Amino acid sequence: MVLLLTPVVAYVSPRFLAFWPGIAGLVLFTLARLMTGRWPRIPHELLLWCGGIVSLAAVSALWAIDQEVSTERAVKLAVILGPSLLLIAALSHLNTIKFEVPSQLLFGFCGLVFVLVAALGVEIKFDYVVYRLLNGLGALDPVSSSRLNRSVIALTGLIFIAIGLLYGMKQKLLAAVLPLCCLPLVLWGDSQSMLVGLVLAMLVYYLFPYRSNIVWRGSMVLLFVMILIAPYLASYLFVNFADTVNSFPIIGGNQGYGGERLEIWDAVSRFALQNAFYGFGIEATRSVEAFDTAQIYRQSVTELHPHNFAVQLWIEFGVIGALLGGAFLTRVLIVVKALPFAAARIALASTVFLLVIAAFSYGLWQSWFVGLIVLVYGFNLYMIAFLKQRQQPSVQKESGDQTQKAAAI
Repeated sequence: MVLLLTPVVAYVSPRFLAFWPGIAGLVLFTLARLMTGRWPRIPHELLLWCGGIVSLAAVSALWAIDQEVSTERAVKLAVILGPSLLLIAALSHLNTIKFEVPSQLLFGFCGLVFVLVAALGVEIKFDYVVYRLLNGLGALDPVSSSRLNRSVIALTGLIFIAIGLLYGMKQKLLAAVLPLCCLPLVLWGDSQSMLVGLVLAMLVYYLFPYRSNIVWRGSMVLLFVMILIAPYLASYLFVNFADTVNSFPIIGGNQGYGGERLEIWDAVSRFALQNAFYGFGIEATRSVEAFDTAQIYRQSVTELHPHNFAVQLWIEFGVIGALLGGAFLTRVLIVVKALPFAAARIALASTVFLLVIAAFSYGLWQSWFVGLIVLVYGFNLYMIAFLKQRQQPSVQKESGDQTQKAAAI
């Protein structure tokens, strides 16, 4: 039921995704204990990563611009990530035993994802009928065109999980056809980051040379280097390409705010380099009274977040945060590379989609987005084991071992 309810939560109340992994974790953690007589084991490496993130966030409050804001965010992260570990532990544990979700529920999850994705596009086209109903708004009350963007991002983030499950159930035709339900969002949606993320994720899914070690290693090095040089790269791009980017369709002008994003990245990056070693504390961007912005595409001198996870790591934690962020993503790619082909395609596409959103749109520590990352990761864990079981139904232990390895990150 956790699986079935997730698309509904994403559609109706995406902000609640901040709490959903914790709630799901408590339920499944208890279920695993009742079914096996043993408490699930939290993967040690994942515990270290989550503990390191929360610890760095908490310690950064000591030198933060606004200690109260930084402390509050560190506490929120702990509240989200702590119970979320139970979800990962439970999914890892349940897949080491002979346990399988009924096919009807899996079909229900996949159907809900694609139907609700299509419904979002239709709702945007026809003036937010459901949104108005849920929020008590009349037909004449104004609704911002970006009001549904969180739901759009959350549901689109689940698409590749649904594709993987359909392949596991030998429904290759449905897996190929159902993504066409995204067309209403592509045509009428207002989230350019979703569109870019979906296109890039689809390209990776179909075209990435998964068996090429050189391409994998090159991708890891490139990602790591780009995070390390992010502040310098951001300023270079703004100075040399802002006008060009702002003239592009979809990502430019008043649609994707391309020029505006580059201007924000430049201003935040130059501020970050004033304390390049350890930064200004988590959520520092919202505490800066005025950035030295060019004010060409955006008149405001304050920002809630940098709209780019790499620049955000730099302003909050300096080069320390950049190195840790690069190391974490490298570790993720190493684990994905080690997966069987079918699972690696889904996991890499999901990762690329989330990276695009973090690189262009929402703040890295927004509670609902952290919850979405945990859910996509957790469902990928289940999907890995599910695909393994369906391909080799007699090899239950091997399936569990593979899941445990993926959970280690």
